Amino acid sequence: MAIVLAVRSATFAEHEPSAYAHYARALCARAEARGAKLVALSPAVVAFGWEDELVDEAISLTIDATRDDGDYFNLSFGLSQGTLVPLFADAKGVAQSIAIGTPLSVAEALAEACGPRQLLVDGSADTLRRGELETIGEPAIIFLGSEQYLAHFCDLSQPWKSRPSARSGRRVHHALMSKVSALGGGDGAITEEVILALLAEKSRVNGLGAVRASMALAIAYAQLGRGSQALIEAMDALAMARQDGVPRAKTACSALVLKLYASAGKRAEVEKFLVP
Repeated sequence: MAIVLAVRSATFAEHEPSAYAHYARALCARAEARGAKLVALSPAVVAFGWEDELVDEAISLTIDATRDDGDYFNLSFGLSQGTLVPLFADAKGVAQSIAIGTPLSVAEALAEACGPRQLLVDGSADTLRRGELETIGEPAIIFLGSEQYLAHFCDLSQPWKSRPSARSGRRVHHALMSKVSALGGGDGAITEEVILALLAEKSRVNGLGAVRASMALAIAYAQLGRGSQALIEAMDALAMARQDGVPRAKTACSALVLKLYASAGKRAEVEKFLVP
């Protein structure tokens, strides 16, 4: 199961292709920093996928994009939930992120059905059924082939009735942890653009959001060969996790710090410091 967010530009064709390409790349970097993977790309639509527990990251990305874009690309958004089927696999059989599936088609249809700076959410999405999202206006009925979907406009100025606290309390998202496991080798995906997006993210969030941003920065700096900056961010993340008192966050941060020190041959020197 996945959370799928489709981001559609109504005016991309009116701009220089390089301008829209630059914006799409920046949006992809920002989404990756929030734990998303690019699942589809077309001239008008960029779509991202998250694990089910990360619906708040999809909402936050939407809010950021509407705020930063203004009316330049006339972005609209559709959010759905369901199973995606990867299109490709690498040489080892590992599934790549580009995918197809009903939730992607629904998300794209929802993004096309709403106006600029609006988010339509599929009515069957868990976060709506649990009553977590604040909605505005009348529901919309979307037709996709022979199927009919009821969708709701999310109030982006105040999206949450009740935050998914149970999930927020235990999440250190999978995208970060997969990068931790690969730390040292690097995959070439980290760029200065990603660093800037993460720094901006860290400056505007607090709590577990700041912990995740610092962890992501530590990983990004490590992959760029900036060991000192990586350790500073990892220790900052650990300090914040200890302050928030979330066991899984502390465990993940400690593992990251150990990994960084181990890569420098100093694991034993820091293990005693990391005792809870």
